[in-house]
Amino acid sequence: MYLEIPRDILDREVDLTKAVIPKPGFYRASTKSIGDPNDIEKLADILVNSERPAILYGQQVWTARGHEEAIALLRGLDIPGYFNGGSRGLLPPGDPHHFDRTRGNAFAEADVILIVGYSVRFPHGIRPAHQQ
Repeated sequence: MYLEIPRDILDREVDLTKAVIPKPGFYRASTKSIGDPNDIEKLADILVNSERPAILYGQQVWTARGHEEAIALLRGLDIPGYFNGGSRGLLPPGDPHHFDRTRGNAFAEADVILIVGYSVRFPHGIRPAHQQ
């Protein structure tokens, strides 16, 4: 499921007397979901064997509290990272894995682009192979 809330609504101030505030511990999943181990192995093989991989992280990486794992993946595989939305602060400028002005060229030349925590609306001209 993908749910997008416009920034003007998300950032709007709400009168606390009218707000519905959930009880602590009941507003967010208490466990992280785990992907199919076979699919994860296939993806790992693809990434390790690629020549020009790139990763695009979106807002949901931060929202889902996956930022530490996201950073570890970039650094562990030595892959250039690109960031959108709330993920833009995951790495500081100057970090050797933080790229921003080369995304178009990198994605055009990449043999693998891993998109994590981003809408499936295929951003930046990226299209699945069957739609090209």
